[in-house]
Amino acid sequence: MAGATTKRDLRTGRSLWADSPGLGVRTRPLTQAIAVDVAIVGAGISGAFMAHELARDHSVAVLDRRPPLMGSTIASTALLQWEIDLPLNALAERIGTAKARRAYLRSRAAVEALERIVSDEGIRCGLKPKRTLYLAGDDYGRRALEAEAEARAAIGLESRFVPPAELRDRFDMARTGAILSEGSASGDPARLAAGLLRRAGENGARIHSPVEVLEAVGDPEGVTLLTDAGHAVRARTVVFCCGYEFPKGVPTPGAKVISTWAMASRPRMRCPAWLRDTLVWEASDPYLYFRMGATGG
Repeated sequence: MAGATTKRDLRTGRSLWADSPGLGVRTRPLTQAIAVDVAIVGAGISGAFMAHELARDHSVAVLDRRPPLMGSTIASTALLQWEIDLPLNALAERIGTAKARRAYLRSRAAVEALERIVSDEGIRCGLKPKRTLYLAGDDYGRRALEAEAEARAAIGLESRFVPPAELRDRFDMARTGAILSEGSASGDPARLAAGLLRRAGENGARIHSPVEVLEAVGDPEGVTLLTDAGHAVRARTVVFCCGYEFPKGVPTPGAKVISTWAMASRPRMRCPAWLRDTLVWEASDPYLYFRMGATGG
């Protein structure tokens, strides 16, 4: 679990995405015991993707103790990057070259698949293609980023090393280098999740809220979810999409929650044109990242 982020508008103190238009999702209380093929715990962005995909061929129930979208999704920074926090070469040292390459290629394919879903379903969520600028930092310097850019390019990922002089002249950044990569994106996670849940509902998925899952009891034929509504949910399969919250009654050995913070504000100065299309982060731990929103903020 990479961590929870809270994106707040400095003008109001509210989570930025809470004011997005088009967040309505039809929900219903759980008034009786039900049986479905798949139960999804969590009505945020992960649960929405699951419901959207599975409702085509299965009976689906989505359960959330809050209204849809109001957990970690409403606090997302919405950086749709295929780049993994651990660079490709560092990941290869841990799990082997073949598996590391596969992980990166699958991550890149996931962004492409997300873009296709948004287009095919006609979901308005401000999705916009972006490049990323990965700056040399405390963990990885110039030589590491040069090797990383070569490793990515070798497997077809659109990345190249930006030397210090070009970084200074083009981006006005004083670092020992950076990697410029294509194929990432940004968007409004709340509007995306709402759109996916509505499409899932059109395909028969039932979204129950507020319903808290208190315990999950498995047996050879499936899982029974005990809820605070006093009615059980029986499912052949359960998918937990709980964001940064650990579900009660489900073992999570070795897991822990760490927090990061993000802030959003109106523009305070004239920003360079390149920043409108670029997500910026750095090879440090913890790392700084920034981007402009769709309206220039």
